[in-house]
Amino acid sequence: MRRTLAVAATAATLLVVPLAGSAAATGCAATSGPALYRYGTGSIAGRGTFGCDEAATGMTVTVCVEQSHDVQAETWTPLGCVTTTELEAVDEVSAVAEIGVPVYATWLRTSTTGVNDTGATATSVSLPVWWFNCACYIG
Repeated sequence: MRRTLAVAATAATLLVVPLAGSAAATGCAATSGPALYRYGTGSIAGRGTFGCDEAATGMTVTVCVEQSHDVQAETWTPLGCVTTTELEAVDEVSAVAEIGVPVYATWLRTSTTGVNDTGATATSVSLPVWWFNCACYIG
């Protein structure tokens, strides 16, 4: 009988990756949730949100699940991205990016970038998550 064991652990003690968001306009921020396994879907998802104190039109958020084999790397490779835009005036917009489950060990994280029609921007990156997928044979 073949069983699959998947393990994900956050790298909470590895504070070598920039974790804070940045904003070009006062009152706006982006947040990124860690890339986590979605039970029953066979996918990994990362959620991101862009919001401002005041509602604006054209609120757009791009969320990506990225990977790197070195948690300290400056460059991460996007595995899947999604962009959501609200044309009406809102103060927040969110999106979820999903990828298939990697069959190898790697670091995963979620990155979020937001912008609106007033020119406000913000970015954030989640904590890295260690992904290990083991297809084990149990006889």
